[in-house]
Amino acid sequence: MLMTLLSVWLMIGNQIFLFIIADMFSSLFAIANTVNPSKDSQKKKLTNFRDSSSSFTDTEKFVEEILDKTSAIIFAEIKEENIKQHGEQLGGVVSETIRKQLAMELKNLATIFKNTAYTEGFHAGTYIRPKHM
Repeated sequence: MLMTLLSVWLMIGNQIFLFIIADMFSSLFAIANTVNPSKDSQKKKLTNFRDSSSSFTDTEKFVEEILDKTSAIIFAEIKEENIKQHGEQLGGVVSETIRKQLAMELKNLATIFKNTAYTEGFHAGTYIRPKHM
């Protein structure tokens, strides 16, 4: 399976954030559909998840979603009154605000990536077995 990796570097103040996005969710959905095709409730849940998380299947949309959320926080924090109040420390203040507001969401996304990678490895191990000589 070909997996696309995309990394996005974002520098705010003196903080550098790295987002690594893996485009392997479409194959995960295909695997889940073929494992138990007779269970309608699981198909329904999978379809609902696929519809609600379309940004996971398209790397560009996913990156745009993260950047849009981050930009919204930055623009909300960079106001004239905050610039006057914090001066050169504004980068640190904005960075801390981003960290507080996006930490849980990014943690959840990282868990999804980890679980997807584990599932892909399990799938590869169960269907592709080396021939013993």
